[in-house]
Amino acid sequence: MTRDSLNSLLLTPPQPSTISRAIHGLGGVTTETFLLPDQWMLHFYHYSGRVRIRDHEFSLHPGCATLIPPATQIVFCYEGESPHLYSHFYLPPGSDPAPYYWPADPRVSALEDLLEGALTFHRTHSRRAAARLWEVLLGLSSLLDGGSADSQSQEKLDECLRLMNATTSTTLPIAELADEVGLSQNQLTRLFRSELGCTPVSYRRELKMDRACLLLRHSDLPVKAIACSVGIPDLQAFNKTFRKSRGVSPRQYRADPEGPLIFSQ
Repeated sequence: MTRDSLNSLLLTPPQPSTISRAIHGLGGVTTETFLLPDQWMLHFYHYSGRVRIRDHEFSLHPGCATLIPPATQIVFCYEGESPHLYSHFYLPPGSDPAPYYWPADPRVSALEDLLEGALTFHRTHSRRAAARLWEVLLGLSSLLDGGSADSQSQEKLDECLRLMNATTSTTLPIAELADEVGLSQNQLTRLFRSELGCTPVSYRRELKMDRACLLLRHSDLPVKAIACSVGIPDLQAFNKTFRKSRGVSPRQYRADPEGPLIFSQ
């Protein structure tokens, strides 16, 4: 049950058949067995109880979530009225799909809020609903294994990424970026390595080179002007940085209209 295995199923948008709310456990019912033969089930829970999925048993608490693959029998155990938000949807077949569980977390709740917003339009705007559900599923995937930052750290990382995107034309020092989000430079570096697998310096460099590639390929700006627009006004330094990132000089990149428009990952 890893992020990579779930991401491999999310290469194309899901096709939701239902996004809704429901209340179970009414009329004294304490257990319920359920199975969908060909659809996935995503649940955001607002009650305490238990669920058995194949050989796994999970405790349910308000704020947690599960994702259950098709043709999987599940047994819900209720402790009274049991409301939840859910979606049933189709995904392309994958190899050995597994169930997923997310404990209560503010980031899970934020993703539930996103899905709840689709309640008003999922029947009338199917593509919009599919896009919203896709965003929610990718967000949940990001919280698996590699997505280990706590909520506060994730907020600081998100804010830093926003600042980096807003300041690609500047030379704002990394130490000042870290200070803006309330971290030391070393703390920010550790957070980037843990969550993104790179340093703040390399991430910002690739962000700038992405912008430079776009302008080289699709604008008539001189290379010097492009260098200034990405915050590296020294042309020699810009050429060196670009070649290190993309393997060719800016002019060679611009001169090859058939070459790929390379963006960093």
